[in-house]
Amino acid sequence: MLGIESNLEKQSQEFTGVVVGKILEIEKHPNADRLQVVMVETRYASS
Repeated sequence: MLGIESNLEKQSQEFTGVVVGKILEIEKHPNADRLQVVMVETRYASS
């Protein structure tokens, strides 16, 4: 085999509820040394 795809299978039904996001900002938590506050952008909104 040459490593060329011979067919594709739809996998989206196995991954329901998964949200992909982009990390916009990371800051130290103001009241905890071991935590971080993260701003994440998704397709739906930033949170």
